[in-house]
Amino acid sequence: MNVILQDTVQGLGKKGDIARVSDGYARNFLVPKGLAVPADTEALEKREMLLEKRQSEGKEKKEQLQKYIEHIEGKTFSHTVKADETGALFGSIREKDIAEIMGKDIGEVIDARYIAIKEPVKKLGDHTFHFKLDKDTQAKATLHIEKE
Repeated sequence: MNVILQDTVQGLGKKGDIARVSDGYARNFLVPKGLAVPADTEALEKREMLLEKRQSEGKEKKEQLQKYIEHIEGKTFSHTVKADETGALFGSIREKDIAEIMGKDIGEVIDARYIAIKEPVKKLGDHTFHFKLDKDTQAKATLHIEKE
């Protein structure tokens, strides 16, 4: 029997894959647990629509991130924090903090997983970070940290 997986099943496939399984395995385990549905014409059409929708959403998201990259490339983002007299911060600035700082500047919510820094920022001054869409598409920007 052919089934469309509704969730990832180890040893069988990922969500949305079509898998060939025995009738008993499908009837007694996969379908009752909601892990799969029989691959009839209606389910196959629904799967195709979902795949097309995911592709278009992926393209839109990539285009949006590409606009961010063009906007971010070479830019300096400034932020003030509490620090001691030697310039050491009372805490550190991580990827999620940089995402918030960028988001305020751009006016959008930025996902921290696209930001890469070598290590958390713990001193005042200029620090370089990368906004990475993928291995080949990235922007380099600077974070300027000042004392409050």
